[in-house]
Amino acid sequence: MLSLLAGVCLVPTPVPAEDQYWVVNVQPASILVGLKTGDFQVMLADGRTAGPTTLSTMPNIAAGVGFGLEKMDVEVTAGAGLVINGSFLSYMLNAQGALYFRPSSAPSFTMGPHLGIIYFSAPDWQGNAQASFSGSAGIIGGFHVTLGDRISYLFAVDYIKASYKANFTGAVPPSGGNSLDMDGLAVQFGIHGQF
Repeated sequence: MLSLLAGVCLVPTPVPAEDQYWVVNVQPASILVGLKTGDFQVMLADGRTAGPTTLSTMPNIAAGVGFGLEKMDVEVTAGAGLVINGSFLSYMLNAQGALYFRPSSAPSFTMGPHLGIIYFSAPDWQGNAQASFSGSAGIIGGFHVTLGDRISYLFAVDYIKASYKANFTGAVPPSGGNSLDMDGLAVQFGIHGQF
């Protein structure tokens, strides 16, 4: 009897086709505030030191699949974007899972957490820096809210943890270490679409 009950519990329950949908997130207004970015420096060919700015813009787009449950939606997405800093440019890939809880009193409003992995390509430094960089894999997690129906406004606050490793090809800067730390808070605004 116990084995039969366990077997029933382990059988996957199919989600009705009408509760599955495609999802697209477009977030052109995204800002990353680097908590430690300003600690890093590189030497330029003329002997001056330079470092990245604290603020980076991070426009991105993601697509995936969602599953509508009784009181919430579950979505899995993958996407790409850019990290644009005053000193460098990097490409970004990410994959995330998110929960969207719907309060019964406000069906056009959702909120919930999300968590995922993120990859930044080796940054292209804007200037003759005597250093090369490696790409970086890290984590992203935060909280989001949406306002609307199938097409809604999306607002998210994220914590990102990642860092680039630097290999100095010329003079070593007096301080800053050999790691460009991208740990920081991201504020993202855009459109969330369910189709």
